[in-house]
Amino acid sequence: MSRCTGHCCKAFGLSLSLDELRTGNNPDHRFVANMVIPLGYFASGELLPDGDVSKGGEYYTCKHFDTETGDCLVYNIRPHMCRDLGVTIRCNKRGCSLGPREDRLLNIR
Repeated sequence: MSRCTGHCCKAFGLSLSLDELRTGNNPDHRFVANMVIPLGYFASGELLPDGDVSKGGEYYTCKHFDTETGDCLVYNIRPHMCRDLGVTIRCNKRGCSLGPREDRLLNIR
């Protein structure tokens, strides 16, 4: 498959805390803070809700992810961290339709 099916949207870590996202001056950061749903803290090696293994830390899911279709409900206005996946950031999620990727947190600019 040549299109993203949203595996990275099901459970992901962030490079900034929610407090940092909410209090910053960057509109993209505030958008991210409002779109994420906390899943909680997962210890290293613990199984995440999406079936991947945690690297340890806080994990989130996205309220704009359509679980039925794998589509982003705000695709045209999604934040940079989402736009960059598959382009400048490689997705690390098992089952990613864009192929094997390196491992990293979603970087927020």
